[in-house]
Amino acid sequence: MKEDRTATLRPLLWLTALGVGVRLGLFLLAGEPELVADEANYLYSALYLNYFGSYADSYRFLWPPGYPLLLSQFIAAFGSEGLAALKLFQVFASASTGLFTMLIARELFDARASRIAGWMWCLYLPMAGYTHLLWTESLFLAVFTPALYVTLRQFTRPQSVRDGHLLLAGLAFAASAYLKEIPLYLAPLLVIAMLVQRGTLGARERLRRATLLLLALLVCVVPWTLRNASVYGRLVPIGTSMGENSTQGWNARDVNFDLAGLDEARAARGLSSMRETKRPALLDFDREGLWFRAPGIRNTADRLGEQTRRGLNWVRLHPAEFLKTRVQKLADLCAPHSFPLRHLAMGRYDDAPLGSALLRKLVMLWALLCPLLLLPLAFAGLWRIPRESRWFVWTVLLFVLATSMLVSMSRFRMPALPLLMASAAGCVSYGVRARHLLIAGIVLVPLWWLIFPSVWAVLELAWSAS
Repeated sequence: MKEDRTATLRPLLWLTALGVGVRLGLFLLAGEPELVADEANYLYSALYLNYFGSYADSYRFLWPPGYPLLLSQFIAAFGSEGLAALKLFQVFASASTGLFTMLIARELFDARASRIAGWMWCLYLPMAGYTHLLWTESLFLAVFTPALYVTLRQFTRPQSVRDGHLLLAGLAFAASAYLKEIPLYLAPLLVIAMLVQRGTLGARERLRRATLLLLALLVCVVPWTLRNASVYGRLVPIGTSMGENSTQGWNARDVNFDLAGLDEARAARGLSSMRETKRPALLDFDREGLWFRAPGIRNTADRLGEQTRRGLNWVRLHPAEFLKTRVQKLADLCAPHSFPLRHLAMGRYDDAPLGSALLRKLVMLWALLCPLLLLPLAFAGLWRIPRESRWFVWTVLLFVLATSMLVSMSRFRMPALPLLMASAAGCVSYGVRARHLLIAGIVLVPLWWLIFPSVWAVLELAWSAS
């Protein structure tokens, strides 16, 4: 593996350029799709900042401020073309995600695996589709993936990691935390994994390095934490979505935002509602346990905190209901849904070249096949992960799995995709073993069976124009 690590970067750079080209093509073909849900909220916060000079948090969330602040700068610089300029910026920023995904695969396996991972990244539409939408995922992954790569090297080749690398990793985690909260909670877990990892470094040196990475993250988090304390009287690091997400996910209800808005589209065509497409066993919820938001609390931080307490109380009172609905969340996480597929189903591309009959059907099949192929290979590839990297890989994957047990959708797979692609690439590079694929099938096929009716309902809409 040492010789693979010193292999030339040239093939990886060519693949990076190819992947950027694919995303640029999608950007040109997608037109200007109508804003959906959080996209409109990001735009509102950006415009509020530009016109009134202060940052307006979302009513239901305390979002990290990075994306609205960046969007406001693009609007200020480019006016009405600011949205298109930001999307174009996301297209080119995705090069970072692609290159470091390949480097992660090379670090875990070999040069051949890195090239395979590069092709996967180039063609994985559910990830590429975010570059022409106003969601944080593209920019988040562009800074989060390099942080993962540097931290991984602390497990595989700690002697090659310098203090400057750890500082950069901490800063990259901080930058990604200003886009999504995930690194605020994942980075400390990785620090713990660094401390318990046995290797050539002594305990004192591991502690010093872990502290350096964590301090670099915390120093960047403090300013916005103090801002939140000034505005809300509470020390909220960067942001919090726990209260609203517990309302959506820890409750006597089932919410999958991959399917949001599709009932209206189906009703317009005289089709049954999305709820009627669910497996009957999952419809029998205890509706007496349904609880609601706390609108009477005007302080957003306090309101979200109260909603979190209500959610935890529901879990305490309805443990069986909680466990049953987590099966649905796991199915939602592993489902072959994606935002490009949802946009096709909602007719968001109907006025663009991407909505033409041939392209629409090709893109639909492309979006569907990507997770169906990646997830089994990634699952099978986990047995190929080198021993020294397992603490790192499992910490990241189990963390993403745990967060998805709150509310779940295909978008919540995104932070794990660089590692999933690397794992799948290692599986292909080293050879697919039938028993590993069999185990993957035993896990995934029942979940796909569970979610199949809703997937079919989406495909039914996406196949033809609205």
